[in-house]
Amino acid sequence: MSDGYRPSGALFQNERKQKPNHPDYNGSLELGHEVIQDLMDQMQSGIEKPVLDLAGWRKVSKSGKNFLSLVGDMNWKRKKELQDRGAYRNNSQPTYNKKEEIPF
Repeated sequence: MSDGYRPSGALFQNERKQKPNHPDYNGSLELGHEVIQDLMDQMQSGIEKPVLDLAGWRKVSKSGKNFLSLVGDMNWKRKKELQDRGAYRNNSQPTYNKKEEIPF
């Protein structure tokens, strides 16, 4: 990724909510190659519901709207297990903004 940030996303308050069952927040999340590969590996190994880790930070946009800034990452337990077995391969190329250390 040329901008130096990890794949990320954001959740904003849903301003089009009309019914109680509509989501309170909506947005999108980019996932890096490492995370996508791990999700595929989980499915191929028979895991029916693959898992990834999410981290979020409360922020305020330039226009004054509150939102959650998100980062998705490979599940830390899986990553540690693969590292312990020597099977971990970091195929992701993106780096991230050092101001926001990822807590997992």
